[in-house]
Amino acid sequence: MQVSSPSSAINEELFKRVIATVNSFRDKWQNSNHINLLTEADMQAWMFHYLLSDLCSDATDDAEGDASKICIHCCTPYLDDKLRDGGNLRKVPDITILDRREYSIDPQSELFSRKGFTVWGSAIMLEIKLHRPIYSTAALMSNWKADIDKLSGIRRAHFGGDLGERFFPLFVIFSRQSLSSQEADDIDGYASNNDVAIVRGFKPDS
Repeated sequence: MQVSSPSSAINEELFKRVIATVNSFRDKWQNSNHINLLTEADMQAWMFHYLLSDLCSDATDDAEGDASKICIHCCTPYLDDKLRDGGNLRKVPDITILDRREYSIDPQSELFSRKGFTVWGSAIMLEIKLHRPIYSTAALMSNWKADIDKLSGIRRAHFGGDLGERFFPLFVIFSRQSLSSQEADDIDGYASNNDVAIVRGFKPDS
């Protein structure tokens, strides 16, 4: 299987920029009535828009910069832990950022799937949750931890032990209901124990 090159545009520096963009979007959402998130799909669409504007706005087809090397994708399915032993496309992060040189649509590629592409290189992945005050705390925590587990499962199946240089996962929660300090510590700790970065935002109902 091909692996990402040392010159991959997906790296720690880009990941920090992604986190900064997510934080910027969170601040705008918290301080403006212009961005109304009614559904989780709204939040995913807005997040995609902000990432595309920040990371790819200066890209041109013939440019040499990193902005021309990356692509942002929605709901890109990844094989589960079984991989070549009858693996299924069951792990689907909300947003994936890839180096365009590290995936292909060649059906001869090793991990080619019925979706019509192969991904082999580095990746930044975002799981995005919009918390609304209609679920119990226990249900929320279980749901959020399952999404963090999804990112961990993709790490095991596709990236093995090579964590820091090839795989950059981010879990994002925006909420209209403040978490208690215990709940915040719980989800922050769970993300940290799984080597997943986390961004949280809170905006009370007006």
